[in-house]
Amino acid sequence: MARIAIDLTPILPGGENGGAKLMTIELIRGLSRKVPDWEFFLLTSEINSKELSILDRPNVRRIVASGFKTKGFQISNILARLVSTFPSKLRSRLLFVPYWFVQKKRANHVLHNLNIDLLFCPFTAPFFHAPGIPTISIIYDLQFKYYPQFFSPEDRFQRERHFIEANRYARKLICISNYVKRTVIENYHQSPDRVKAIHIRLPFRLPKVSPQKQEEVLARNQLDFSRYLLYPANFWEHKNHQMLLTALGMFRAQHRETDLKLVCTGNSCARMQFLKEATKKMGLSEMVTFPGYLSDEDFSVLMQGCKAVIFPSLYEGFGMPVLEAMALGKPVLCSNVSSLPEIAGEAALFFDPRKPQTILNAIQQIENEPELEAKLRKLGEGRVREFGNIEEMIIDYLKTFQEVIGCHQYQDSLDGIFEDGWCGARVCITYSGGNGPRRLEMALSSPPWLPSKEIKVKATQNGSGRPEIFRIARGKTLTIQNNLSKEGGVLELFFENLFQPKALGLGEDSRFLGAKFESCRIVASDKMVDLFEERGGRV
Repeated sequence: MARIAIDLTPILPGGENGGAKLMTIELIRGLSRKVPDWEFFLLTSEINSKELSILDRPNVRRIVASGFKTKGFQISNILARLVSTFPSKLRSRLLFVPYWFVQKKRANHVLHNLNIDLLFCPFTAPFFHAPGIPTISIIYDLQFKYYPQFFSPEDRFQRERHFIEANRYARKLICISNYVKRTVIENYHQSPDRVKAIHIRLPFRLPKVSPQKQEEVLARNQLDFSRYLLYPANFWEHKNHQMLLTALGMFRAQHRETDLKLVCTGNSCARMQFLKEATKKMGLSEMVTFPGYLSDEDFSVLMQGCKAVIFPSLYEGFGMPVLEAMALGKPVLCSNVSSLPEIAGEAALFFDPRKPQTILNAIQQIENEPELEAKLRKLGEGRVREFGNIEEMIIDYLKTFQEVIGCHQYQDSLDGIFEDGWCGARVCITYSGGNGPRRLEMALSSPPWLPSKEIKVKATQNGSGRPEIFRIARGKTLTIQNNLSKEGGVLELFFENLFQPKALGLGEDSRFLGAKFESCRIVASDKMVDLFEERGGRV
């Protein structure tokens, strides 16, 4: 039996959270069904708690927890607006400052009172992280790294800060695709064994609808069966609606008599209104429909009735509609960037989303080649079978939960060290229980070319008490000895004054580094455990 807290406070009404909300809700339903003897505590906000009552079950309980972090959010937003204007060097340092310290004491209090075994953060940021309670965070993408122009300075700062805090506190980072896992490891030089990819396996999420419902929804939107392309996406800039409209305008110019339409679903917002105005100016108003955010039933009708799903996104961590379309036997016309080739495999007609001519070519092919449409349908059905279903996804999450909770039973391990001995902002050392006196011995060094005069290290034992402070002077080696409790526990080391060799003109190493571990071992009267050797690293 386990007691799991799930932070749902970031959930917004309607479809503003995109596919992350859909996946999270289906995952919680599946988890509570799969392990009825586990208890799930949903941390909700005042604005979403009622909507999330659909998740209520005998082993699922909602707790309105937004009050625990209101002050933290206020300070966070003020800090983000202020720091986003700072020079990049200073801004990067402030990214490592924990920003919910105001509410941490009360957040810790609620989790410890519930005797929680694991905190699960499906929206990345571990707002309710509590010392002594292991955390798992989901990483959906690092879009802010690849398309920073699509975000305000404040938003970029917030997103990177959320990721860095997840990286700092989470025992495991779950990525929704191998593409996201690769970008996390490449950009933050994260240890691969701490990052796990679990695909979103919800191809059959949409409900089946009656013929009467199909007729009603199609008539309401003035659509004919199989005579429209569907783009299911919120109107964020990376979804690339403008390039799609450009390609559609080119198609219309070459096919004046066409009756093919385009339907763009998504949460109503100012950008949707902007795109509506753009279609008017382009003379495409009769060809393009914006029905807004739809219920699952209405959306299912539009998906089942379309000629094909077109997906010209510039960046995706996964791309749920691609598999949903294939599961309903619909051809997919798709971008050839980010995670989309991984998800679609060979079952989509790919194009370059940055070139409207390639999008136009795909539209013309699906219009003029019936055999291609049939081929894509068949390939899509096979791709869905390869991908698996929600039950497999639930099992993967349960295994990960059990692994992290099991590690919390204090097994000897060392996390946060690269193969060459360098560490980043955080190192976590877990040690098992044992009789007799034992001590942890570590030797840490800093390079002679360190840009600051010292590396500062904060050591916290079992997440409680005041941290012990150590300082590693430039070019020196520091030996730390720490007596260990017989019950087992966790020692966390947090490093300040991080540096990046590449920024200092010292090669191509872009990692943000703390110190170099020369040795790390647990010493007892009858044995010695070398933690480097245990983890398969260097001795």
